[in-house]
Amino acid sequence: WGSGKLTGMVVGTLVFLFVALFDLAGVQYGLMGIAGLLKDGAVPRSTSIFASAGLATMVGSLLGTSPVIIANESSAGIVEGARTGLMAVTVAVLFALSAFIGPLLSA
Repeated sequence: WGSGKLTGMVVGTLVFLFVALFDLAGVQYGLMGIAGLLKDGAVPRSTSIFASAGLATMVGSLLGTSPVIIANESSAGIVEGARTGLMAVTVAVLFALSAFIGPLLSA
């Protein structure tokens, strides 16, 4: 605590936590509204949505990606008619395949 570096780190971490939390809450409410899945103005199963998005954010940060990409992918799928998680699984599989096929094509 003496040098102030730990205090700055704790404050910075809390700022990132609340930015990510309110960003996720706004994105899930907005996307559920676009998809027409809100129940009486509330997001159903929001606990499981927060848990899965939190896990995805942690794994994504370990891999060097940002959680904004998740919202962009979801909104693009919802606008095109996706309402279940099948679109997300399909995109994930295609991205995983491209990670291996891309270097083969460039060789």
